Amino acid sequence: MEKPITNFTYNNLVLYAKGWYQSSDDIYDDIAYLLSEVYGWKSNDKDEIAMLTLKAVDNLYVLMDIKFDTDWTGRFNNSFASFLSAIQKEMNRNPSLSFNDACIKWAISIFRMLTIHEIKLNPPHYGENEHFKMGLYMGKPTTDWTYEQMNKFAQESFKD
Repeated sequence: MEKPITNFTYNNLVLYAKGWYQSSDDIYDDIAYLLSEVYGWKSNDKDEIAMLTLKAVDNLYVLMDIKFDTDWTGRFNNSFASFLSAIQKEMNRNPSLSFNDACIKWAISIFRMLTIHEIKLNPPHYGENEHFKMGLYMGKPTTDWTYEQMNKFAQESFKD
């Protein structure tokens, strides 16, 4: 078995997808914040946020050495072209989704499905000055936990 990916640039995006951060009412704002940690900027442009989220999936696929679909000549298509059919399926399942919403939803589903055999994640960090004030435990907000308790729980959960 291959070793899991370590030090994935988009670690917090995967943690978000897996429910370690309590999402706000605006997924674009949440993802923009997570991407700002990687790229050092904050954008509210939904096109840009969706494109960079797909770039995170592309990065994952490259690290996992996942081969992309081939065209009629046998050459590999670029990754974004190979993502298009999956995104289109997402839009077909839910016609009310915009293209950007479908990109985000599909990317989050990819990150959510990663296992410990595929990726080793760094634990989340919680604090008063963080975008995500508290995380989740078993899908429920941990509003009665202190930041110290939540960080200790996260550290314990991510030990080898």
